[in-house]
Amino acid sequence: MSSSRAQVERIIASVANGSLSPSDATDEVSATFGAHQFPSDGTDTPHVEEFLWTFWNQILDTAEQQPETQERLIAFIKALAVPDRPQSVFRIWGQEMRWQDLALIGAVSRERYNGVEDPSDPESVEKWVALNAFLARLTAEKGLFMLYAIWTFRDAFEGPPSESTQLQSVNVRAAAAWIRFAGQRIHDSDEEFESGPTLGDPAAGGQKWTGKSGFDPARWALWEEEFSQWAEDSSIDSTARSDAAEAVQIMKQIGEK
Repeated sequence: MSSSRAQVERIIASVANGSLSPSDATDEVSATFGAHQFPSDGTDTPHVEEFLWTFWNQILDTAEQQPETQERLIAFIKALAVPDRPQSVFRIWGQEMRWQDLALIGAVSRERYNGVEDPSDPESVEKWVALNAFLARLTAEKGLFMLYAIWTFRDAFEGPPSESTQLQSVNVRAAAAWIRFAGQRIHDSDEEFESGPTLGDPAAGGQKWTGKSGFDPARWALWEEEFSQWAEDSSIDSTARSDAAEAVQIMKQIGEK
């Protein structure tokens, strides 16, 4: 596995610096991934989970640490997901899958989507904002993380502001990243998320939103109003105010289409 890990790191680094095209990188990943046997007894394909966990974590690490590479990484993921490309078939977590399914990207992303590590640390802040930006870009392309958008807006706008102005600044910036990169898809969505005794109500609102557990024009309007207010609020930092003002302009432009 160590040689595979080194290969994955090399491929992703080459995509990030532009020395390897998304198409060529896809071929190299497929070669590194190899032709795995498909167990006839219904068990998972050996070693695939470990490989994919390493692969997606390396993608997310790069997106967080080098946000300027995110467009190249998204192009690479899109190339991996082209359905008519020859692809290995494997079984993971009991399901038959191919590269086009982007297997485990959701699980790996969820593992690290737990809020900013330290809102007083600039590096932690920038990594958290970059992660939100990257997941928003993926959502704009593939619709993968719509629920994460709701969580981010809820934290920033739907409950009482954080007692920590540093944390509130981070929350506003993270929410603005979703508007910047996935605003149109969010605006256009009317998706409502399942709830129940075993699921809870993951898309429920905070105190300021008691409507449907999902996307709604009135919820969008609430978020836009909150961005407007925070853009003028001197209690948060200047970067957060600037990001909020940019989000307002984007939302207005989307609403006028």
